[in-house]
Amino acid sequence: MKKITLLFCYSIFFAVPFLFSHELNYTRKKTASLDIELSGVNLVIAPGKKECITYRFELSEGKRLSCIETNHTLRIREILPAKGTLYIYVPEKLLLESCILRSNRASISIKQLRVVHLLTMMNDGDVTMIKNTIKNGVINLARGNIIFDSDIVRSCAFSISGSVADIILPHSSDTYNVDYVHTASSFTIDSKDMTKIKSPGVYGNPKAKRRIIFSVGSSKASMRFSKQQDAE
Repeated sequence: MKKITLLFCYSIFFAVPFLFSHELNYTRKKTASLDIELSGVNLVIAPGKKECITYRFELSEGKRLSCIETNHTLRIREILPAKGTLYIYVPEKLLLESCILRSNRASISIKQLRVVHLLTMMNDGDVTMIKNTIKNGVINLARGNIIFDSDIVRSCAFSISGSVADIILPHSSDTYNVDYVHTASSFTIDSKDMTKIKSPGVYGNPKAKRRIIFSVGSSKASMRFSKQQDAE
């Protein structure tokens, strides 16, 4: 009976994929940009309590990431194919100059990030962006899902293909200048079916400072605006 129990414990021990939990790493205080490229590794960017950007990762045993700081930029790549999660903590008061994210077959979650230039590219994965402030952005998604509930200060271009997208913008529609194009898709703005209207088209206020370019193909997408009026 004891031998059977030991064999059972060994089978569980070897069946569970191990995760390698790295200690918290600190960047230089002047580092204010991110350049990250991952495949199969999830990415979480969240507010941090330190005075600089910090990061850690949980990967399958023996796997590591290449993490280099150069020109005030934290650059992270995979050395070998891996599975797990990379966590990056950005001080709440820090305004990132640039944030470049490229990912495949994984997920990206970003919360309360302030960034001047954002580029996000995802294939076969999910993207969640909540309560961020983005001055200029480009978001490309193929074969995935996106929930975007963030503020755009100047402009943002969305390219959605073979995906499901829920876009929530925190100001009234008359503060946005929206250019859209849709092909073979279900697409609504404020619950209005835009597929019955010619494409390309425009929505909102042509003179508004905030510019949205929205391209959707073979997807299900919705865009919604807050009903409150801006104080500006």
